[in-house]
Amino acid sequence: MKALRVFGMCRTAYGKTWGLKPKIMKWIYLMMVRPILLYGSIVWWPRTKLKTCRVALSKLQRVACMAMTGAFRTTPTAAVEIILGIPPLHIAIETEARKALHRLAIAGLWDETRPPSKHTNLASHKDLDLITNMGCDKIPPRFVFDKKFRVSIPSRDDWKRGPKPPDENTLIWYTDGSKMESGTGAGVYSKDTKLSEGMGKLATVFQAETYAIIMCALKNLETAPKKRNIYILSDSQAALKALASVSIESKLVLNATHALNRLGKFNKVTLMWVPGHTGVEGNEMADSLARKGSETTPIGPEPFVPISKSTIHTAFRKYAVTYSRERTSKAFVVYL
Repeated sequence: MKALRVFGMCRTAYGKTWGLKPKIMKWIYLMMVRPILLYGSIVWWPRTKLKTCRVALSKLQRVACMAMTGAFRTTPTAAVEIILGIPPLHIAIETEARKALHRLAIAGLWDETRPPSKHTNLASHKDLDLITNMGCDKIPPRFVFDKKFRVSIPSRDDWKRGPKPPDENTLIWYTDGSKMESGTGAGVYSKDTKLSEGMGKLATVFQAETYAIIMCALKNLETAPKKRNIYILSDSQAALKALASVSIESKLVLNATHALNRLGKFNKVTLMWVPGHTGVEGNEMADSLARKGSETTPIGPEPFVPISKSTIHTAFRKYAVTYSRERTSKAFVVYL
C-alpha cells in the first residue's frame, strides 16, 4: 500500500528506543500518511465494510501506533488506539465520507432528492444528524469589492497614546461577544444605548462578535443618521479582518457587510479594533452586556444563527470518538 510505503520511509528516523518523539510520529501519521487513505473516501468507503479491508487497514494503523508507543508485540491494536486517541481507520474513513457529503450539500452540488446509492447510504446517527441538518453558516465564496465602510486596526501603542477626542458629528459604538457555559451572547454599547442578546449554546465567539456588529448597524439604521462619522469599535480582529476581506464565505459576515453598506451609504462608517480588557470603558461595558446576553435564553429553537464550520467539525470528531468507543466496548470482554 502507498500509505504504508510512505510511513516506511520514516523508519530511518526512529527505532525502538531512539528517534523522534511520539507526538512527532503521531503528527507524521495523521498529517502525511492517513490523508492518503482518506482522499476520495466518499467514493470507496463502502469497501471498509468488508472484513478483509478492515484487517488490512488495522494492520497499517498498528504499524503506526507501535512506532509511536514502542509497545510490546502482544499489545492489542484497539488498546493502543485508545491510548493515542486515534479512531480505527475504517471509522475515520467513514467520518471523512460524511464530511465530504456535507460539503457537497452546502455547495449545492448534491441532489438530495435522488435515492441514495451504496456510496451515499450512510447510516443515520441521531446526534450527528441533528447538527449537520441545521443550516450551515459556510457559503461558496462571494466577492464584495464595493464596501462603503473602512476597517482600521491600530497598534496597542496607538491606543496607549489615547484616541483623539470626538467632535459633535461623531457617533461612537462598542460591540462585543461572549461565550460561557450557559450560552453565547452579543452586546452593544454607546452613550445612550445598551443592547444585549442571547444567541444560544451553538453559536461561536466569532459569530457573537459579528452579530454584535450587525446589531449595532441595524440600531443606527433605525434612526437613519446622515452625514455622520460613525465609529464601531470591536476587540475581535478576526471579525474585523473577515469584514475587510473581499472574499466572504460566511452568511453572517455577508449579512454584516450588507448592513454596514446600507449604513455607509449616507455616513462615514469606520470599524476599529480596540484592545480588550485593558480598561477602555466602552469596551468593558460592551463586554458586560455580552456576558449578560450569554446568560439569556433566546426565543425560539436552536440554532439562533447558522451553524459554524468549526461547530460541525467538532460534531464529526465527537461522532468518530463515540463510534470508536462503542465498537471497542463490544470488542473487549472484562472478566471479574
